[in-house]
Amino acid sequence: MPIRRSLCLCLTLTFMVLPAAATAAEPPGAATPQELVKRMTAAAEKGDIAEIANCLAPEDRAELTMGMVAGIGMMVAFMGMGGDMAAGMAEGMAEGMAGEEMTAEQKAEIEKGKKEAAAKAAELQKKYEGILTRHKLDAIMEGGSVEGPDAMEVMATKLEGVDQGALLAELMAMLEGLGEAKKEAAPSALDIPKNVRDYKIEGDRATAQSDDETLEFVRVKGRWYFKPPKKEEPEVG
Repeated sequence: MPIRRSLCLCLTLTFMVLPAAATAAEPPGAATPQELVKRMTAAAEKGDIAEIANCLAPEDRAELTMGMVAGIGMMVAFMGMGGDMAAGMAEGMAEGMAGEEMTAEQKAEIEKGKKEAAAKAAELQKKYEGILTRHKLDAIMEGGSVEGPDAMEVMATKLEGVDQGALLAELMAMLEGLGEAKKEAAPSALDIPKNVRDYKIEGDRATAQSDDETLEFVRVKGRWYFKPPKKEEPEVG
């Protein structure tokens, strides 16, 4: 189903890069489901991660935000460990191939590489922490992880004062700066709602049809948001 594939792409943006764009002045959501679809379509066509996030319901936006924060945090940590691991492997391979201990010059070269890698990792960690601090995520994360069936609802409340679109855009820009992300993940890879019709509003809930897919919307504090379908859990056994 196209919308389900689109959701999967949105929630796994930690592992790919879309062009980072400036956060729109308009607050998250839209005045009507129809206006939201227009906003969501434009965001997907431009690959605007901030706008995509601003179209999602608060709980789903919180899930995307925290998934991105955690994923990039792990990436930064692994990069910090990678320098020592690579240096150790290089030293072991050099000695194994030569059948003797490395020369002082070879050891000095490896040590130089280790220091350069450590400096790069430290700079990246500082940049990552700076983004979290600027958006007050460091204070929110000090409380520890939120668990349980209402975890995302609680996290959405915690993130109410955070411009999550701007935060995500900064994190994506940081990934782009690494030059290691997959550039082929173009905006055109996103499946966006097409031929949306038959809007039906009942209170704070609404639905619409997009080809053979049913779209769901929710109104929170007067603004409409897209409610992505729940990902199907794989069957066990």
